[in-house]
Amino acid sequence: MSCFYALNAGKADCLVLRLSLGKEMATVVVDGGTRRDLRNPLPCFLKELGVSQIDLMILTHIHQDHQGFLLETSQTFPVKEAVLPYPPIPLPVEKLDALYSQKQAANLRAYNALYHSLERTCHLYTTYPFTGPGQYVFGEYTLTCLYPQLGTVSPVWGTYQRILETPTEDAQAIADQGRGAINGDSSLWLLEKGGEALLLLCGDGLDLHVAQSCRRHAVGQVGIIKLSHHGRNDKGRVYYTPQTIQSLHPHTVVVSADETVSALYRSQFQSVAPKAKLLVTCEAERFYALPL
Repeated sequence: MSCFYALNAGKADCLVLRLSLGKEMATVVVDGGTRRDLRNPLPCFLKELGVSQIDLMILTHIHQDHQGFLLETSQTFPVKEAVLPYPPIPLPVEKLDALYSQKQAANLRAYNALYHSLERTCHLYTTYPFTGPGQYVFGEYTLTCLYPQLGTVSPVWGTYQRILETPTEDAQAIADQGRGAINGDSSLWLLEKGGEALLLLCGDGLDLHVAQSCRRHAVGQVGIIKLSHHGRNDKGRVYYTPQTIQSLHPHTVVVSADETVSALYRSQFQSVAPKAKLLVTCEAERFYALPL
């Protein structure tokens, strides 16, 4: 039976699709949790599922609470195809150390390590620039990248190019601007079977991108929605609105949140789609398993 697993990985996205191909199963990993929260690390979970290979690995954007254990996972299981946001971050060590905190610089280095590990072993694509096929077929299932579109320009990638051309002492504002725009680069993914939209994975995408992408692809109804940005609208950004979510008529809304975020925002979670079942990952013993 095909299944969507949403792991209790703290305030982090760690999502796995197991899709039936008849006698075999395809495995898709979307984001890898966070190394700051060691509950249910992704490689251990996949071993327990009996996974032998990963057919598709996706990183929606380069924040640490999504990148998590992807490198360890790619070193533990063979990966056939992968989609990452960018080519390797081109900043030299001296720029990284001068413009970013120790944790931020370490995360960018970890991203480059993930990229180089995957490029040696699998078919590797990026969303900025958009180099992949955009749609992946697993038997009766299709997984489509709704956002970004071909030709979409990333403000984040642009800042790295500008930093390279700017003296370090003048580049801090550029680095801060790019760091604040990373969530807006988040890719969005839709799983369908026989024309029925089963699952919308919003990463940390902006509400505007979700709404526009669903209209562009004529998505009028989705069974399960993984809500954006751990259910938080904060720091001046709108990651979801009840209008957008309710317009898609989900029967289930999944929020990847830890106990602290859930305590602060649970009333907002509940108001998003009152008719839908609400599942907050920190309330699962280890994970939620939803049939597809």
